[in-house]
Amino acid sequence: MGQIASPLALIVLGGTFKFHVIKKLKNQIILGTFLRSFLAPSLILGTAVILAFNSSYFVFDNNVYPALIALFGSPTAIASAIYAKELHSDEDLAVQLVVWTTITSILTIFALILLFRTYGLL
Repeated sequence: MGQIASPLALIVLGGTFKFHVIKKLKNQIILGTFLRSFLAPSLILGTAVILAFNSSYFVFDNNVYPALIALFGSPTAIASAIYAKELHSDEDLAVQLVVWTTITSILTIFALILLFRTYGLL
């Protein structure tokens, strides 16, 4: 059961996905997806690389960067949509952000791994 929990949650979440909501929430979806999928990983990983090369206090080996990529390059948690529904918040926006950050994280994680392998950090 534990192995199918996340895929099953994504399938159930996909059942609540509404295409007509995209037009209404377009600006919020673009901003949320950009912040979660591009800006946060860029800022955190860029800061980590700068600190590693310019400071003797922060020494990162090649095992730290994959963890940072997984942590900050991952999509918005499925639970956020469930919490939004239970707390009577904007469930439609939460569902949209989970879906769109999941799609964009495919590109983000690929690009980050490619970039870090190119510069020998992985």
